[in-house]
Amino acid sequence: MGELLKMSLAETDPAKRHEMHCEMQTLVHNDAGMVIPYHTNVLDAKSTKVHGFSNVPLGQLGGNGWAEFIWKDA
Repeated sequence: MGELLKMSLAETDPAKRHEMHCEMQTLVHNDAGMVIPYHTNVLDAKSTKVHGFSNVPLGQLGGNGWAEFIWKDA
């Protein structure tokens, strides 16, 4: 694919360059892996001193409570 990229950068005919780019896109689609980073913002609490915390049925998919509405007794 590196050679194809070099050739496409040197190509002056827009139609040929387009075909080369389509071929590279097909190569990426068929041969490349995929990494999708996913980081959840998890908020969890369990203590009689913690107030205002509510579990959301969706759990990590939908989050748990809002930190600005939660407080803790001293």
